[in-house]
Amino acid sequence: MNRTRILMFASGFAPYSASENLVNSKLALAFQGRGWEVEVISRPDPGFRYAGSWEDPWLPLRRVTHEIEPPAGGRLRRAIDAGRCVTRLGWPIDGVRWAQRALGAGLRRHRDRPFTVVLSRSPCEVSHLPAMLFAAKTGVAWIANWNDPPAFLMPPPYSPGPWHKGAVLRRFSRRVIETAGLSTFPCDALRRHVVDSLEPRRAVRTAVIPHIGVDRVPSAPYRRGDCFRLCHAGNLSAERNPSVLFAALRRLIDSDSAAGRVALEILGVSGNDLRPLIAGYGLGGCVALRVPAGYVDTLRALCRADVLVIVEAPCDHGIFLPSKLIDYVQCGRPVLALSPRRGTVADIMSRFRCGVAADCTSVDSVYDALRRLYRLWEAGELASQFDFEGYWKTACPGAVTAAYARVFDMLGAGASTCELAGQLA
Repeated sequence: MNRTRILMFASGFAPYSASENLVNSKLALAFQGRGWEVEVISRPDPGFRYAGSWEDPWLPLRRVTHEIEPPAGGRLRRAIDAGRCVTRLGWPIDGVRWAQRALGAGLRRHRDRPFTVVLSRSPCEVSHLPAMLFAAKTGVAWIANWNDPPAFLMPPPYSPGPWHKGAVLRRFSRRVIETAGLSTFPCDALRRHVVDSLEPRRAVRTAVIPHIGVDRVPSAPYRRGDCFRLCHAGNLSAERNPSVLFAALRRLIDSDSAAGRVALEILGVSGNDLRPLIAGYGLGGCVALRVPAGYVDTLRALCRADVLVIVEAPCDHGIFLPSKLIDYVQCGRPVLALSPRRGTVADIMSRFRCGVAADCTSVDSVYDALRRLYRLWEAGELASQFDFEGYWKTACPGAVTAAYARVFDMLGAGASTCELAGQLA
């Protein structure tokens, strides 16, 4: 495509710092870094009470971000407005009032200066609605992104949501994946789960493009201190309960003479009040809960740790790629991943040697992983036992934007499904 100009519909975006918003913002920043023009149509998303004001590294995105918020009004007025929007757009899904106004904003900008590609991004399905209709009206190539399954396809222990909403979302999601020029996923397990579950009635085009990192972030060389420091950043939802981690940490302290030499810092928010759980394991002097911070401040905190922690939900199969993984890797610290035994994160730990995976349902497994990392730290060998460059090369801005460049070229040339899959493999 000549003179790439990208329109991104993103229901979550900077300056709001929930994880999906960060993923979208990092991608837009990388597009700018490659010299592509990008405009973003988003909406307010205070989310998990993280940062909500413009700050580094997102400042270059401020002038191209168009935040749209439907008028508030009373309940009756909102219901009437929603009904009108459903009539116009054809889909009774949450966020339809924003979708109607986002579509109008996108079409106006396209008339002024045409776009060459349109992207629809998570965190929820509504971003696909204005993108689908924009593509139908303009003929612009459309790429739909799925960072998580649609709500009704979330695996246990996550809730699929109300059945009546799930029925509508199933039809809508199938329409999205059937009509988009390409659907992208951060990992193959998620791609297979979504495509197989939606059972599209025609051939669909899909590709795996991992969550992207950021070049312009603070980093610090590793320095071993007198305390073995672990850190978890991000949302600990009710499904991602850290009780197994706390039990293993308690065992490490009791069994390995580690009292006073181990600390865990939890940055962000939790779906449960963790204080009773921390007190129950006698970890009050070991575990610290910190208030949410902005992206750069969070990275600085991560760089002060020895080991960075991921806690996944105990799903039968790990279909998710936590976006924090690339942040951890670019900080250059080994990862302790409490994950399903089979799945994406366990495979990455094994393939790229950027950390240690442990069964998120087993205190024994997590203790063994913790003890291994603690012994390496004691011996001063922690920094030399892991590799971060390998995984970074797959998800750095240069690699991800190169993948998008191939996608843009292939969509512009009308490439087949097989050609897309083969060239992105």
